[in-house]
Amino acid sequence: MTKFSSFKLDSIFEKIPTKKIKGKAKQFPDSPTDDYTVPLLTAGIQNQGLSRYAKPEQCPTILKNVISISANGANTGIPFFQDKEFSVLQDAYAIRLKNGELTRERGLYIVACLKKVLYGNFDWSNKAGWNNIKNMEIELPVKDNTNQFDFEYMEERIKELEEERIKELEAYLKVTGLKDFKLTQEEQKIIGGVNRSPIYRNFKIGELFSPPDKGDVDLQQSDIDNLGEYFINSGETNMGIKGKTSRPAKVFNANTITIDFFGNAYYRDYKYKLATHNHVFSFNDSIIKNKEVGLYLVTALKFLKSKYSYSNMLTWKKLKDDIISLPVDSNGNLDYSFMENYIKAMQKLTIKDVITYKDKVIGQTKEIIK
Repeated sequence: MTKFSSFKLDSIFEKIPTKKIKGKAKQFPDSPTDDYTVPLLTAGIQNQGLSRYAKPEQCPTILKNVISISANGANTGIPFFQDKEFSVLQDAYAIRLKNGELTRERGLYIVACLKKVLYGNFDWSNKAGWNNIKNMEIELPVKDNTNQFDFEYMEERIKELEEERIKELEAYLKVTGLKDFKLTQEEQKIIGGVNRSPIYRNFKIGELFSPPDKGDVDLQQSDIDNLGEYFINSGETNMGIKGKTSRPAKVFNANTITIDFFGNAYYRDYKYKLATHNHVFSFNDSIIKNKEVGLYLVTALKFLKSKYSYSNMLTWKKLKDDIISLPVDSNGNLDYSFMENYIKAMQKLTIKDVITYKDKVIGQTKEIIK
């Protein structure tokens, strides 16, 4: 039976000293170019916190195969294993083992353990800086009668979990029919722009959506009991889902869209509850025809994330005058058919990549078994 020991973080990790990069986040592109190739780490969760890119010569310290930790914002405390080169820009830092190297599997295992003790225990007023977390403890597997890490167990466990998830994915694709990723003629036209180039029209959000609803009970983390409906919070992690709660509160319908005060917009195809203090709005309008249209709309609302923040929170008064660009037909009416087929096509293209990856992993697993 595997044995575990508790370790203070600063007894096994050290914060990596990094030299400051000149410039602020907005001065760097948010996608790579021929010149800007090094990902920059900031506070955040999308793309593992790697939200900007710099030229190699702009990065005095480039890291790889280390663990990053967000030290600011709504996601403070979220750890990631970074297995590719990156550099630290702001509001985050990196740590490494004092003894031993991190492989991909070791890094993923340790990050999962770190997340249990760090994420959700810090906030805006109590940030997860190194001095705040270094005395916390983490449980890790150790070899019998020693206090040495059992790296072999970590690597085997991650591989087991990946194999399990691949099998679950294969079963899910079979049940849902998503194994068919062949595009229809209409979908091919939309993706290729052949005789189907959309006309876009600008709308004020207030023209399309009614004033949103809010939660009626001040739900808390302690109310999560894995029963009842989903409890939606502000933030990007897990699309704002904190867990399930059976505490009596207003239940919002499925086929709706939520937008929080940071500008994060998500389509919900399930019932849920909102806390009064979390500044999350629920939109339930006839424009949300179905899941595909809902997904298209929240994609078109992605620009809100770059406009709103902790220092400039989203409100309905501000939001209703924001402009959204959507496809319309020859009569100037919203083209719901285009939205549906576009999302279906994107799903098929994404599933194609997933299935290709899944088949590759299954093939490798069979070779190992042989």
